[in-house]
Amino acid sequence: GIIPFEMLLALSKLYDPDSLTRQSIQDIDNAFVTNDALVCLNWVLVEADHIDSAPSHVRYSRLRILLLMKDVNKQNHYPDNYYRIKQVFAEDKQIGNILIDIRKYQAAIDYNSQSYEKFCDLINQYPALKSSRSSVVHTYARSLFEIYIAFLRSDIGIDPPYHCLEVAERLMREDMLVSRDDIDIYVNSTILLCNILTFQR
Repeated sequence: GIIPFEMLLALSKLYDPDSLTRQSIQDIDNAFVTNDALVCLNWVLVEADHIDSAPSHVRYSRLRILLLMKDVNKQNHYPDNYYRIKQVFAEDKQIGNILIDIRKYQAAIDYNSQSYEKFCDLINQYPALKSSRSSVVHTYARSLFEIYIAFLRSDIGIDPPYHCLEVAERLMREDMLVSRDDIDIYVNSTILLCNILTFQR
């Protein structure tokens, strides 16, 4: 995978998200190799995103990469369907958080809502997915909370969407009940819930 990796790494250095399209990788026959290259590229940009002075389009590039990964992975045939499903939710979490971070709040809510509904549909069929529940719920609740804060801080003269805050609170309260045995998850859920409650009427 070194050739596609070097190609995509060069694109990342150019910070040109428009170059990361299906067309740019359609000649690479091995979808697994392509996916590995995109995974590596994504982590390169994750590290770049941790730099305070990182330009905002690093996140747009990551978003394009992750969406491209989802498209590429449709070509792959995984022997373990559960593994691929869990991978999908991991990708969805990153995409959902990036949409929040670039302040595309409504898009984040729509995307994270679909991910949450998909998770609820699959949890009975794949009980082992329970380990991914908190990350799915947390990302969805965070998007609801952030759009409320955005409205609250804006000058557009429209009341903030209180229903978003109410749904976020319900999601986090439910999640805390099922994640009490995992202290790290419980702490993260408590922090978000406390932030939500701070802004309740």
